[in-house]
Amino acid sequence: MFELLGSPGEISGLRTKNRFIHSPLHSMLVDANGHVTPELLAYQRERALGGAGLCFTEYAFIDHDASRANLAQLSCADDHAIPGLARLAETIRFAGALAGMQLNHAGRQRFLATAPIVAPSRVPWEWLHSIGAPVPTQLSAEGIAEIVASFGRAASRVRMAGFDLVELHAGHGYLVGQFLSGITNRRDDLYGGDLVARQRFLLEIVAAMRRAVGDDFPITVRLSGTEGQPEGITLEETVETARALEKAGVALIDISAGNHHTMDIQVQPMYAPVAVNASAAAAVRRAVRIPVSVVGSVVIPLAAEELLERGDADFVRLGRPLLADPHYPRKVLSGRPETVRPCIRCNECLDRGVGRKRHVVCAVNFACGREAALTSEKPRSQLRVVIVGGGIAGLEAAAVAAENGHSVTLFERNRLGGSLNDIAASEIKVDLRRYLDWLLQRAEGRFEHLQAEATADDVRQLEPDAVILATGARPAEHGDGIVDIRTALARPDSVGARVVVVGGGQFAVEAAWEFARAAKRVAVVAREATLASDVGPHTSIPLLKAIDELGVDTRLGCSHISASVGACRLLRSDGTEEEIAYDTLVTSSYVPAGELAASLADESFAVVSIGDCVSPRRILDAVWDANVAIRQLS
Repeated sequence: MFELLGSPGEISGLRTKNRFIHSPLHSMLVDANGHVTPELLAYQRERALGGAGLCFTEYAFIDHDASRANLAQLSCADDHAIPGLARLAETIRFAGALAGMQLNHAGRQRFLATAPIVAPSRVPWEWLHSIGAPVPTQLSAEGIAEIVASFGRAASRVRMAGFDLVELHAGHGYLVGQFLSGITNRRDDLYGGDLVARQRFLLEIVAAMRRAVGDDFPITVRLSGTEGQPEGITLEETVETARALEKAGVALIDISAGNHHTMDIQVQPMYAPVAVNASAAAAVRRAVRIPVSVVGSVVIPLAAEELLERGDADFVRLGRPLLADPHYPRKVLSGRPETVRPCIRCNECLDRGVGRKRHVVCAVNFACGREAALTSEKPRSQLRVVIVGGGIAGLEAAAVAAENGHSVTLFERNRLGGSLNDIAASEIKVDLRRYLDWLLQRAEGRFEHLQAEATADDVRQLEPDAVILATGARPAEHGDGIVDIRTALARPDSVGARVVVVGGGQFAVEAAWEFARAAKRVAVVAREATLASDVGPHTSIPLLKAIDELGVDTRLGCSHISASVGACRLLRSDGTEEEIAYDTLVTSSYVPAGELAASLADESFAVVSIGDCVSPRRILDAVWDANVAIRQLS
């Protein structure tokens, strides 16, 4: 079924055991100097053990001037980095994969937001400039030459450290991509103007890297197929750049998309199609004779095989999917694709991991970024664990407890999966449906399921050693014409023609989108000044665009919101009042269902509450709570 994915590949004489590539993805698992840590080694080792034929490290900075994008970024800036990089390459290769390293210069996309910031032209990145970063300094010819030389020196270190190949990051709006883009390159010298001139910097770097590593060491390049902006890089330009790179001796071209202004096409949310960059990769592959890889939402194994069948690419890169399940390749190639823990493209890895200057995390994989701290040893004593509630937190706790050798009984009176059944029914949340299916498949046969509502006496009669309460949350508001989001999504026929959604978070805005798609007249009213501010731009940009295109009305910055039958009254922060008529008022507020915890407060066995019955939160929190609870018991 996955013959092409499992077939050997070749990159300029290097033979890969299959067509899976672990894509570079920032982990923030390095030390303050950008040097390799035990945590990074464990993280990379797990992904190499997972079966990918080639594993790239995250992007590395190349000098101590202005190339560094983040505080916790891998360094290839001087020879002091080589011993750690050698351990990293060795770790990947010992685990069964080829080892690649990606080099990068941040240019104007320097999250440090401090001088020096350099770019082709004095065109700032708007977001960074808005928080106080200076306008970039335009690189002089001498400055360009020094950066070209730095890339060559860094490439030499990659080879010295024992990697199998080196990659140049020329996409995503970083410095090399800034030279390629008409948005950021306004120069009128040898490095600006037409496409050939804008390619000069890239080709000079490739030539310097080639001189540094020799003719027998593969160099690959990542490009953005398109930037998705007026005056930005177009697919036609990328095709021409790919041809130029082939002539320059590049071994493989990787196709991604976007820049940090178009984060939603660089890092796609769950609303986007799968394998979203396949058509761009296909256009490049038709134009060159060297291999092409593609990255971007290849979250379904069948989609990966199909894009190879169509000839869109020669290799498939997996970034976020290998955060969710490092063993995705191994499971797929052993005929068990249904066991792959699916990436749900929630982008918590960015929003609550690296976006908050913390190590990378994954909403559905507790072990992500914590590989070095977790042990695979099972506890010595088997416990009788009773779990009340079969939603995300309860199912995760049950599976982890069973995997640790405990005996598990789970109470759930309704469908296993809890509120995820209603949320995942949405057409814009197919990724959550796949996650629910995986949760249920994983749970099968792992525990005794009692389809009943648990009372305190029911729990006591089982004589547990520990009780995990995952009883969820219930709607905070009730009344005629008032319904909570989960109920509204589960029973769309109960929603009238005029809908007011109260709340400004992601969940509320997604609901507004759903109702607008169903031809309802929708208004969103919120105390927040900005909608979907609880998620990053990767998710919020397409979400806000969608409701705008469907004509959803918005009322933001409301200091007070109240409702009576058929009317929602708003008090704005400026003191003005407004009333909006509705047939259905949809609320997004929930309160913990914690009554059972109070009834079991004085028992001799351990009682731990997890998930929404502690506080209504997100999938990442439910998975975290469940794992911490079981691991502490163990």
